[in-house]
Amino acid sequence: MKFTIEKSVLQNAVLISARAVPSKSPISALEGLLIEAGTAITVTGYDLKKAIYTTVDADVDEPGVMVVNSRFFTELIRRLPDGMVTITCDPNNSINVKCGKSEYNIPGLDYSEYPEMPRFNEIQNIEIPQNVLANMINRTLFAISKEEILAYQEEVENTKIKESLYDYAVSLTEATRNADTFSLGLSPRGSIALIKMAKAHAFLEGRDYVVPEDFKAVFYPIANHRIILSTKSKACGMNIESALNVAFDSVKVP
Repeated sequence: MKFTIEKSVLQNAVLISARAVPSKSPISALEGLLIEAGTAITVTGYDLKKAIYTTVDADVDEPGVMVVNSRFFTELIRRLPDGMVTITCDPNNSINVKCGKSEYNIPGLDYSEYPEMPRFNEIQNIEIPQNVLANMINRTLFAISKEEILAYQEEVENTKIKESLYDYAVSLTEATRNADTFSLGLSPRGSIALIKMAKAHAFLEGRDYVVPEDFKAVFYPIANHRIILSTKSKACGMNIESALNVAFDSVKVP
């Protein structure tokens, strides 16, 4: 991987995307910025809940991907003199940064450990000016009172669920931990989230009880940002959605 870019352009992209990078994470790769070089440069920060992508133009000599510690890289770029920056990353994740008379060699992080992010259908995307969206949100904040929110939360919490469906939720999370498809599966907190969202889905469907179909409706949204595909699965071309479908279908419906 090798590309050349104006220092100010790269610094701006790094600062924007770094807002989504957690300061501490059990997954070391998530403390880094994902930088992808293709027809342009895309810098990504991701904390398993939100991601910020920033795409900028650059002269790409060799396409590729690298992950570098966000805090260290941000400070390094800030200290560089103004001018064109050339960044190279070899297959061993060794990164070379050159700008004018300054040159640094730094270690990168293992790209294979970086979680796959949810993909969205770009056909359904819309663009809206930031100030317009902020104004819309501010004008609708009063549309529902705190008391109404608490009442809805209580109704969701009181939605009935059979003991067998609690076991079903646990089995679904265990299916992601026991399969070699994943290097990181759902935690016990994932089970709790799955149960809560199944109750919420039942409530939105007009029922005061949970059925197995509620788990099917919420399994992917709950699980997709909490798991990591194994290197073998990625090499076989498997994506998160198909892997989760296999895990879900492997558990017998009560």
